[in-house]
Amino acid sequence: MVMSKIAYGWNMITNYEHAVNGRVWIIWDDQMYDVLPITKQDQFIHCQVTWKHNGMQCYLNMVYGQNTVEQRKNLWQYLQRIAQTTTGPWIIGGDFNALLTPQDRLSKVSMTNADIRDFSELYHNICLTELPWRGDYFKWTNKQQGDARVWICIDRLLGNDVWMMNYAHIVIGFVNVWANHASFQSMVAKGWRKNKASEKIKNIWFKLKELKSQFRHLNTTEFKGVTEKIEQARIALSQITEIQAPSGFTITEPTTIREENVQFYKSLMRSMANKLPAVNMMVMKNGKILTHQQQIELCAEVTDHEIYDGLKGIGSDKAPGIDGYNAEFFKRAWPVIREEVYVAVKDFFHTGVMYLAINCTTITLLPKILNPVTIKDFRPIACCTVLYKLISKVIAGRLKRIMPYIISEAQSGFIPGRKIADNIILAHELVKA
Repeated sequence: MVMSKIAYGWNMITNYEHAVNGRVWIIWDDQMYDVLPITKQDQFIHCQVTWKHNGMQCYLNMVYGQNTVEQRKNLWQYLQRIAQTTTGPWIIGGDFNALLTPQDRLSKVSMTNADIRDFSELYHNICLTELPWRGDYFKWTNKQQGDARVWICIDRLLGNDVWMMNYAHIVIGFVNVWANHASFQSMVAKGWRKNKASEKIKNIWFKLKELKSQFRHLNTTEFKGVTEKIEQARIALSQITEIQAPSGFTITEPTTIREENVQFYKSLMRSMANKLPAVNMMVMKNGKILTHQQQIELCAEVTDHEIYDGLKGIGSDKAPGIDGYNAEFFKRAWPVIREEVYVAVKDFFHTGVMYLAINCTTITLLPKILNPVTIKDFRPIACCTVLYKLISKVIAGRLKRIMPYIISEAQSGFIPGRKIADNIILAHELVKA
C-alpha cells in the first residue's frame, strides 16, 4: 500500500523479521538495479547491488543504529565480520545513532572518549573513508533553548578502500584557503600525534584521512561551505556535455558519452604484440654503460634533501590524488609532518613495498583545444598522491644526473637543450654539401 504511493512499480526489502517496527527499508527501481539481500539484522541490511546498464557491482549496508551504546555493540561486531569477507567495493550508510569524531556534537557538555570509541575503532580497523555530502553538517537537534541545545551529526556514508580506489572522484579535496586559518598548524599537529598503523606510508594515509573530519568542521564553521561551491564550479567546468562519435553522430546522453570514452581508450591500450623480440645483450654492452661510481650514486641512501627538493618541485596548484591532498597542504604543514614523511619515503626504498591506496592513480580528461568535439580533442592526465610523486621525484632526480652519460648525442627528441628538428637540419645540410 505504501510502496504504491511513494514508488510505484519499484521493489523493496525490509528487516521486519528482525525488528517489529521495520527499522530499515531499501527500495529500488528494478529496471536499473538488481539488489540481492545477503544479511539482515535489527540494525542493518547488507546486500549486493548490480547496475544493469554496465554490470558494475558493489556491496551496500543500510544502517539504523539502536539508541544505546550496549545495543549498538552488536552492530559494530556484525560490520567487523562482514568486512573480513568483503573484497569488493562496499559502502555503509544511514543513521548510526553514534558519533565518530569530537566535532560531531556541538553542546556545552564536554564529549568523552567513550562517546566515540566503538564507532571510531571500527572505522579505523576496517579502513573506512567518509564520503562527502551536501547540506548541513549537524542533522539532529534536541530543539532546546540556549545552553541546553545540542546539535549532532549521526548520519553519514562510508566507503571501504576498494570503493575509494574505484570511485575516487567522490573524495573530499583539501582547499588551500584552510591553510591560512590560525588553527591550521595546531589542527595538523593534533591529528599527527596518533599512530594508526605500523607500516610507515600506511600510517600517513590514515592520519591524512583522520584530518578530513577536522577540516570539514573548519570549513562548515569558518568558510561557509566553500567546498560545495568549488565542487559545483568543478562539475560545471569539467563535465563533457556532448561529443562526436567516429560515425559522425553527436552524443549528448551522459552514460553513452562515458561508454564512448572508455571504448576509445580501451581500443588504444588493448593492442598488443603476440611476441616481443628479446633484447640483444651483446648490442647493449657495446653501448654506453654506467661507471662503478655512477652505479653507487644511483643506489645510495635517499636523503632528506632529495625528498624536500622533490616536494618543492611539485606545483602547489596541481590536482590532488585519491586522498584529496595537494602539494600545498604538504608544504604548509611541512614543519609538523616532515619527519614522518622522510621516514615513510625512505622506508619504501628499503622495502620496495607501497600501500595500495597510495599507489592508486585517478585519470581525468583535459581539452587540448578551446572547443573540443571528439574524444581525440582531450588528453588524459594522471592524478597521483603527493607521496607517490615524492618517490617518483627522487627516482627521476637521480636518473636525470646520469642520463646525459648514456644517451647518444644523435638523440635529439625529448631531451632538454636539444630540438627534434636538429637531425633534420643536419641531414639537409649534409645533402646540400
